[in-house]
Amino acid sequence: MTLSQWGLILNIAGTFIIFFCGFPSRIQEDKSAGSISYGDLSEEENKKRLSTNKLITIGAYSGLALLLLGFILQFLDTFKLH
Repeated sequence: MTLSQWGLILNIAGTFIIFFCGFPSRIQEDKSAGSISYGDLSEEENKKRLSTNKLITIGAYSGLALLLLGFILQFLDTFKLH
């Protein structure tokens, strides 16, 4: 397989990850955000929120890294002498 093909595979994988995780963001980052309409968050809900934030952050940055690496591989393949 050529570098362009590997780059395309990484771009597709990165796109799927970003589709499911979104771009780097936080869900109710401020601890008081849930208390406005739902009351105080329980310890279990707070742990779930922090866990979800960590998963979204890792997935989002991983997806972006795969996209960047894929484009770099495709770009490098254009310089290959035939």
